[in-house]
Amino acid sequence: MNRLVFMILLCPTLLWARYVPSDLSYITCRKEIEKDLKKYIDNPDWHRSVDPQVNVKSFKSPTDTFGRWIEIQSFPDPYLFVFDSEQTYIYQYSSKKCDYITSSSTKPLDFFKKKFKKSFTDLKLKKIVNTDKFSLIYIWSPQMTYSMSEMNVFKKVAEELGLNFIPVLDYTQDPDEAKKSLSYYNMDIEIVSLQSLELTMRATLVHFPVSFVVGAGKISSKIYGVYTNDLLSDLIQKEISNMKLRGSK
Repeated sequence: MNRLVFMILLCPTLLWARYVPSDLSYITCRKEIEKDLKKYIDNPDWHRSVDPQVNVKSFKSPTDTFGRWIEIQSFPDPYLFVFDSEQTYIYQYSSKKCDYITSSSTKPLDFFKKKFKKSFTDLKLKKIVNTDKFSLIYIWSPQMTYSMSEMNVFKKVAEELGLNFIPVLDYTQDPDEAKKSLSYYNMDIEIVSLQSLELTMRATLVHFPVSFVVGAGKISSKIYGVYTNDLLSDLIQKEISNMKLRGSK
């Protein structure tokens, strides 16, 4: 009987844990945040994000809509952000009454405002993800030497494993300047700039290269940094095996 009572008391906590990270169990206005979260997602998959300032934690999660992500920030008056390629929804809650200080939509993230000759968007990503054939997406930057010097290694290993190799340029870099770097390394590839929110949120673009295996309706965990041919081959095959075991992306 005591155990039953304990489980009943515990259930609200377990239910809430579905919606926010355990590290944010102290956050104010939890019920109000949960109500808004339910508009976008049923079962969040939280990842630690870059904290906006000291003593404020930030977590992000994909939603039930491809190319849309949510982020919670634990300010005293907490924030909930909903990001997609067209606009950003902002909710801020008053810690006193838990009503909205802000509930509005604004322009999309800055990198969507840039115009490139050729862009790798969420629309393109989704088409590749939904094909049966696996591909390796390689996000590179001319500012990171290894992402230039090791690109051909990733291309060779991917193609040996039967994957399409898709290099995508960091959106902060100028394509014309990147072309000069490619020339220095004697590489001739099409320059396509990253404008995929889905990949940007997954990659946490600080160091390059960052790679993903995609296909069969799924996206792998990120492959960070460079490897020997054998280690890279093993890692890609492991990611493919894991993807085949998972349900949705």
